[in-house]
Amino acid sequence: MAVGGVIASHHYNLTVAAVMGRGLTAEPSVVTLDVDPMWWKLDVDTMSAPSNALSIQGAICTTAYFGPLDVVKPQPGDTVLASEAAGAAVRQIAKIHAFRTVGIAVTPERARQLTEEFGFDAAFDYNGCSLAELTSADKEACPEGVEIPFDNVGGMKLDAALTRMNLRGRIATRGLISQYDGQTRPAMHNLFQVASSALLIEGFLVRVLTDRADEAIAALGGWVREGRLVFREDIVEGLDELGAGFAHLFFGSNEGKLMVNL
Repeated sequence: MAVGGVIASHHYNLTVAAVMGRGLTAEPSVVTLDVDPMWWKLDVDTMSAPSNALSIQGAICTTAYFGPLDVVKPQPGDTVLASEAAGAAVRQIAKIHAFRTVGIAVTPERARQLTEEFGFDAAFDYNGCSLAELTSADKEACPEGVEIPFDNVGGMKLDAALTRMNLRGRIATRGLISQYDGQTRPAMHNLFQVASSALLIEGFLVRVLTDRADEAIAALGGWVREGRLVFREDIVEGLDELGAGFAHLFFGSNEGKLMVNL
């Protein structure tokens, strides 16, 4: 995804302004606004900076908006268990809607940030944990069980969460990061819980909800202005720093949405 400036337009509803789209590169691009739904004109009045279109009001956070609220439809009092890879937004949105929120973080410092800065009910560090240790940590953080794991990791994190699921729990999944490195896929030991606890697992793609993007962008912007939604951005300057910046994603060293300013 990228944000770029329009330098010329023949579109009736598009003047020289910022546009977000999945196809932008460092070179000039041609945008067919009415054909590709993943391109749209930014409403900069709802943003503190155009970069927000790639972070708190971008595709990742519109996923965080629709995933918990539309896909698994949590109820007040439900416990939502979200990994760090799911993003701080999904966890804060759960908190805004009065769900109990538990975060899984990559470092003890990040776990403290979830509770102290983002207002989580509980959080813990999973780094270096075995399946048994992660299962124990889930149990300690979620003594009454879990209604909703919001998952885009899969593997051991999902495997451990399955043991804490309450009857008729709902799992929203939008990715399997644990399988993206090309290594041996992690074994799943607790899938029988899907049957024994009558669980629902539903995958989703934000692109099927592009007709409602304005709804999500407006809601997210409103929560930011009200101080109910906190976010950070990590902006790397120039292509020369792209490689080093990209590496932050795999070490958990970035503090917010990672972007490159060209």
